[in-house]
Amino acid sequence: MSEEKINIERSVLLLKSKKNTLVTRKIKLQEELGNLRDKRDYEICSNELNTIYIDRKVLKNELHNLEIEIKDINLSIKKKNILANEVTIIENASVKQHPIVNEIESLRSKYREFSKDYTRINSMRIMATEFEQSLEKIIKKHK
Repeated sequence: MSEEKINIERSVLLLKSKKNTLVTRKIKLQEELGNLRDKRDYEICSNELNTIYIDRKVLKNELHNLEIEIKDINLSIKKKNILANEVTIIENASVKQHPIVNEIESLRSKYREFSKDYTRINSMRIMATEFEQSLEKIIKKHK
């Protein structure tokens, strides 16, 4: 595994850790909002009601900001995962393969496409799927 991929995975773990703390805070805010809602349903005094409404508004704004931050973290995690996949693909492509393995991989893709073609007879598609799986085993054995 390359240094770049390790760094990407490390940053993803840090983002997930930060996200977990934000989600914990979000759950607490939701509980507080629920408590204020319950309290609001039983309060009659207008001063206390105004305080509850103001507190709820503040909590809702904070909750909204947390949700935006969590969404941004999720997007960052997704981008970093895509980058990690690209790094893996580049690393795998840089490894020299035997020409026969390349030919077998192209055959595998051809039969995979054939097996997905619903205009073909079902038994032919099943046969193509089985052959594609056999080719996959051969490729894995020689990688």
